[in-house]
Amino acid sequence: MQEGGYVGDINDWLRDAEDKTDGCRPHFYRGKVLNGPETRKAGRDIFDDCEMVKIYIPGESKLLPDRLVEDEDRARWPKQYAIFKAGAEQRVRGTPLEDWTSNGRAVLSPAQCATYRAVGHIQVVEDIARLSDSGVGVLGPNGYKLREAAQAFTAPLPASEAEMREKLAEQAREMAAMKAQLAQLTGGGASPVTPATSPPPAEKRPVGRPPNAKAA
Repeated sequence: MQEGGYVGDINDWLRDAEDKTDGCRPHFYRGKVLNGPETRKAGRDIFDDCEMVKIYIPGESKLLPDRLVEDEDRARWPKQYAIFKAGAEQRVRGTPLEDWTSNGRAVLSPAQCATYRAVGHIQVVEDIARLSDSGVGVLGPNGYKLREAAQAFTAPLPASEAEMREKLAEQAREMAAMKAQLAQLTGGGASPVTPATSPPPAEKRPVGRPPNAKAA
């Protein structure tokens, strides 16, 4: 959804699909709508099942569209809609506000996290990074600096750095596997086997006729 509430045609929605160029976050759900003709005919309220969507706009504390699902919504957020149709949980993708750290320290206090959720529909660091200039105000006096920090935090890694991290992770996995094998060989092997006691040797008998034996 572009600023000012302009929706545009289906091509605009497809170009901006899946929250990649704006901060809108949909939540699809099943609701009900009053069926006017059937209600008048029956003389009592008759409802039909329907698909609804709430559109959260980070930074907009008072704007929360909640309406029937339209074709534009299905085209704009195809993955989220597919998850909804499958009956799976619609999770917010991104880094939770509490997990945003810098130099080992939390960037936001618990009070800030709770306030941003309640006032600005802000759930993850990516929401802060995508805030419009008009929406930055919900962050307080340091809103622009926080947005810049969030944009730096969520920026994709350079290819070389990403490859290096993957190599280090692979080396760590290999080292863990080697340690596990070594532990099995040194401490997790079979217990020593106590040798069994050998039976006494059988008595040897002389070959041939016993001494002093009489011939038949």
